[in-house]
Amino acid sequence: MGRFEGATVLITGATGGLGSGAAKAFATEGARLVLSDLDEAALGDFAATLGSFTI
Repeated sequence: MGRFEGATVLITGATGGLGSGAAKAFATEGARLVLSDLDEAALGDFAATLGSFTI
């Protein structure tokens, strides 16, 4: 069980360096993510990669 299991985390600028790093870290720890970014296509591509993060 991850440290953020059951928590929901909102990340803005999710495709940028800090945002993507935070999203990966929270996903690894079991958080549900709400992601936003101005580049919708990049956001969709990035979100699809997060399915590979498991505890």
